Amino acid sequence: MPKGLPRVFLIAFLLLLGGIILQRLFFSEKAVQETATAVAVEVAPVRVLDMNDYRYFNGTLRPNAQFMITSKVGGLLEKLTVGVGDRVEKGQLIAQVEDDEIAQEVIRIRAQLAVAQAQLSEATASAQVAERDFQRSKQLLERKIASEAEYDMALTRVTASRARLSVAKSQLDQAQAGLKAAQLRLSYTKIYADWPDEDNQRVVGQRFVDEGTLLRPSEPMVQVIALQPITAQLTITERDYGRLEIGQAVTLTTAAHPEREFPGTIQRISPQFNELSRQALMEVQIPNENGDLKPGMFGRARILFDRAAHATAIPSEALIERQNKTGVFLVEEQDGQAIARFVPVETGLREGNLVQVVQPTLKGQVVTLGLHLLKDEGSAVEITQGKPD
Repeated sequence: MPKGLPRVFLIAFLLLLGGIILQRLFFSEKAVQETATAVAVEVAPVRVLDMNDYRYFNGTLRPNAQFMITSKVGGLLEKLTVGVGDRVEKGQLIAQVEDDEIAQEVIRIRAQLAVAQAQLSEATASAQVAERDFQRSKQLLERKIASEAEYDMALTRVTASRARLSVAKSQLDQAQAGLKAAQLRLSYTKIYADWPDEDNQRVVGQRFVDEGTLLRPSEPMVQVIALQPITAQLTITERDYGRLEIGQAVTLTTAAHPEREFPGTIQRISPQFNELSRQALMEVQIPNENGDLKPGMFGRARILFDRAAHATAIPSEALIERQNKTGVFLVEEQDGQAIARFVPVETGLREGNLVQVVQPTLKGQVVTLGLHLLKDEGSAVEITQGKPD
């Protein structure tokens, strides 16, 4: 074998080894560069589903009606038969005020009435006698039998008797009126549950006095409230005011019954806003047939404003503003590499964390985390979460 042949093999081997090393170093550096430029992001799928545009309003439950039952007369409260939470019927006797003094007054006025009736009878009889004497004197005077003096005396007597009769009638009327007033005051010592509305049953919401209290006239004793239906008084903003109307359906939830929903309807909407809060009041009526809702509870009302069937929806965190345009970064596959490009979108309804995309039609995945590191024209991404199943 020639002496230079081993050297040739050695040189060739070294060249081949160097080429392999350079190739590995080149491709390794390129892969590192590609890996270094890929942005780690999280993604979520574009979904198609039915969406509802709900608005939520907070407020307080109020009784549909409330009425104060008071004592019309002063006196010692002898008996009060109802307490907080008791149901009362319209016309039910619930309290008794001491009536001894008024009862004695009724007896006294009845006696005065009897005297007045006797005086009227006497005055009537006297007037009748005086009237007959006067007519006789008048006839005798016309026949020239009686004198002028006798006629004048008969006229005086009949005039006086007529006056006494008028006074007796007035005294009788006065006694009768006094008796009616005393009997009315006596009836006021018995206090009944009564209110102007047509409902026949209510509940005692508050009790202000106890038995043995010395009442003053018109002093409140108990408050009765109507719970069926009940009213939710809610606050609304200017943004939602124009989309609300009387009769609109409402669903109410409360902390006391978190698992239940109570249907109702809008009953009233205030025509003015509070200058400080810039909010208006809205009243929602709820049947409350079982009485589970109580005045003073916190209520949260849900009202459906709009609905979209088979809507394209994305998470709200996928939206981003770029150059005064709202859009998303849509993930595409390019040469085996995931690329995220900015796509302007027109949004619609919002429900919870989801936003409807009206235009354009989207499919695939959108970036939800790491958006601010991406370029509008496209950036290589490495998906760290939210990969399709």
